[in-house]
Amino acid sequence: ADNQSFLQKAVDYQTGLCFQKYVFYWHCNRNLIGTVLDLGCHCPHVLSQYMEEDQRLADVRWVQNVKTGQFQKASNDLLGLTSKGITALGENCESLEDRQLVMSLTKLSAIAAGEDSAQMQGIQKFAEERLQLYKAQELLADIVDSDDIRNQTMDAAGLIKIALEVVKTNEDQSAKINACLIGLEIVKCMHTDDDSMNDELSSRMSYASKVWAYSILVDEDTWQELLEQWNVLTEVDQFEKLQSTVFCNVAKEYYSSADTRKNDELGFNIVREETMKILSMHIDANPLSLQELLIASLGICDITPAEQPITALPAARTN
Repeated sequence: ADNQSFLQKAVDYQTGLCFQKYVFYWHCNRNLIGTVLDLGCHCPHVLSQYMEEDQRLADVRWVQNVKTGQFQKASNDLLGLTSKGITALGENCESLEDRQLVMSLTKLSAIAAGEDSAQMQGIQKFAEERLQLYKAQELLADIVDSDDIRNQTMDAAGLIKIALEVVKTNEDQSAKINACLIGLEIVKCMHTDDDSMNDELSSRMSYASKVWAYSILVDEDTWQELLEQWNVLTEVDQFEKLQSTVFCNVAKEYYSSADTRKNDELGFNIVREETMKILSMHIDANPLSLQELLIASLGICDITPAEQPITALPAARTN
């Protein structure tokens, strides 16, 4: 007991550290960070103090804060790691899985904090959206079979560009449909204060419009044919041709969620005007006729309630 009391009061004459802190210091000098965390179980309060003093332990402070139930501090620590591009264990983020782990721990720590403060709610929302972006990146990497895409640190705008490139160039229709749906999920995670918004498009609506426009442009010939032959096609032929388009398949999946139908922010009907502006620069057809056909196609395919059935369409514009 006397020896223990003596050691607790002892101070190293070179560093001025008490015995417990000097032990942590000695192990840090030898890069034995895991040992430091293990030894901290015997004096958690002292280790918490020392970790605030030694910057070499800054990247693993979250571990000690979780151990001691300081979940709010842990969530802030982990959030800081993401901005520095390192993993939850203080190493460089070399994979998408590393970044997903950090953000998952950030979210869990914020939830465990059990606070309804704006800060904790903001951290939870940020973590959820980043996890959605990471998932989108993973799905896109699988579609194009690219480890380069999987391991890059990418913002939302960069992911949107990849999704649109898949829609434009991939020969598989299911890949085109999935890329459009992934693109819309990415747009949901974008905000006007994101760095990714400083691109050629200035708003979430503009990004969503581009996704919908691409879903139509990939089947330009089909839409032209429908416009030209609508009045002579049977209802069965109309239905089959519409169902074969990427646009109708994307819309069907997008509107399949009751929550989306109730709180639609990025659906075709919401961004229709901007989408039609994009299409008018690429499709040589009467814009009003095309818009009428697109709106009606949703109802014909039983995706959303039809506004009005089409009885006849003006012919496509000719030169």
